[in-house]
Amino acid sequence: KENMRVHEELLNLAFAEEEEAVSHRIKALEDELKILHKKREEFHLSNKCEISRLLAKRRSMARLEAKTKDLGDDLKRINEDLGTSKKCKR
Repeated sequence: KENMRVHEELLNLAFAEEEEAVSHRIKALEDELKILHKKREEFHLSNKCEISRLLAKRRSMARLEAKTKDLGDDLKRINEDLGTSKKCKR
């Protein structure tokens, strides 16, 4: 009987140590998960800011392209008028 009791105590100790190790690992994984959640949130915010900047640049580029086209059309008319005025002077 004594032998059986010693065996049970050893099993209880082994189980308690294993349970403590598992609890410690769970805590470590939960801490790591918190860090990963924080990094994911920072990444999402960073991407959101980057996308906003890219959209603003896209709008600026579209405005500049439209302005460039308008200026090109104006230059074409000016050159045509210049050609016409040179013909009239002759």
